[in-house]
Amino acid sequence: MKTKILLKETDMPTHWYNVAADMPNPPAPILAPDGSPISPDALTAIFPEAIVLKTAVDRSIMILNY
Repeated sequence: MKTKILLKETDMPTHWYNVAADMPNPPAPILAPDGSPISPDALTAIFPEAIVLKTAVDRSIMILNY
């Protein structure tokens, strides 16, 4: 059985909750295949720059193109 939930536009979320901001210890860095940490510049090839810059510190991240 599948459940489909339809939200009015006013009920749509405008921000993501970033659980990493509330963790007692920061998460381990994202690693490249060689085991070295990936730089923020390299992550922008996959993720929007705004997400890369905010993910570690902000508790709430605005959903882009909302």
